[in-house]
Amino acid sequence: MSDEDFSDNESAISIRDGTTYLGFVDVPISEEEKPTIEDTFIGGEPLWLDSRSPPQEDLLLCKSCTSPMALLLQSYANLEATYYDRVLYVFACKKPGCRRQNGSVRALRAVRKDPKAMASWQEQVEKKAPVEATRFDISKEIFGSSSNPFTSDTPNPFSSSANPFAQPEPKQESISEPKTETKETQSTAKSDTPAKTYASVASSGVKPKPKPKPLSVKLPSHPGYILYMDAESLKRKPVEAPIGQIDESALDTEVEASNAQLNPLAKQMADMLDDSQFQKFSSKVAHNPHQVLRYDLGGKPLLYSSGDSVSKLFLDKKGRWRDEFLLARPGFNPSGQRRFELQLMPKAIIDLESDLENIDEGMEWGTIVVCTDVEDTMPELDENHVGYVEEYCGVQWEEEVKGGEQ
Repeated sequence: MSDEDFSDNESAISIRDGTTYLGFVDVPISEEEKPTIEDTFIGGEPLWLDSRSPPQEDLLLCKSCTSPMALLLQSYANLEATYYDRVLYVFACKKPGCRRQNGSVRALRAVRKDPKAMASWQEQVEKKAPVEATRFDISKEIFGSSSNPFTSDTPNPFSSSANPFAQPEPKQESISEPKTETKETQSTAKSDTPAKTYASVASSGVKPKPKPKPLSVKLPSHPGYILYMDAESLKRKPVEAPIGQIDESALDTEVEASNAQLNPLAKQMADMLDDSQFQKFSSKVAHNPHQVLRYDLGGKPLLYSSGDSVSKLFLDKKGRWRDEFLLARPGFNPSGQRRFELQLMPKAIIDLESDLENIDEGMEWGTIVVCTDVEDTMPELDENHVGYVEEYCGVQWEEEVKGGEQ
């Protein structure tokens, strides 16, 4: 099998423990630059794991006004050592009257667990493991370079040659369309596969749903951009740490000096609010001001403030990080727990509203925090092996700094 059998998508990254990954705008979505299901992008139209299997319509409606919502983010986020496809979506209502309303921003998690595809994927990965190990070593050399992350010809850390969300995977022709079974796939299905494969274990206990229904509503949209992902690095001294490893104690001592370098409006807000979390937020963002996304599975969110309902889930009364976050258990998995996965950053608003004529109708959030089920439970799959659930989505609003749990 040649290297061409592996995906050459340029929006996947390699897992490095303790690393925070940042998303930056790479190229606008256009007829020439269309995202695939394996890309991470903001705005535009959502891509479903199977075009025949969209989410339930009610999951795409604003809980405040019941209008269809627009896509803010779609992230292909496979988990390490898994062989199924996983995507996170964040939607928000575009109506100005729904700003700061509970349920006006929602997050969905989707998985596709086709047992045959998973078994084939696992088999091919195991055969190619030595080759992929070599490619990963090469990717580490690439990540150490000083290349420009905003050019399309730069090696992208979200590429499947080193994907933090998934095991090395074979290139798939189109995951959103029905696949025609070939002689090769038939022979794979008929081969002497062990009785207990990863696919059989992962799909056990998942009950099938009725046949999916096509959407009857048209979703509004924002301008779309494909993202480039890279490991976070802090460039300003004296904070010196390995890529992605941020020394919180050192950062605390740097806050005052950092704020002096912020733009006057941000400094004025920090002084006015006297909020240590907002100051840390401003300080970290100042290192990479163009970031629109932060991804840190199982880590800590970068909080916009410490005075709202969202922050209380992560911080105690003294402003210290809780040993266990007070995130509600998933309704679809009552015995499970949630962990932080990603958040949208304010720079995304500038890009998503690039065509907005009236600024008063724009978005007003400081950050959107998404937390997901640790066990990645999916209670139901439809006949196309696709399922969707709603995950925790907390919004910290700007200016008033009065957040709400969505």
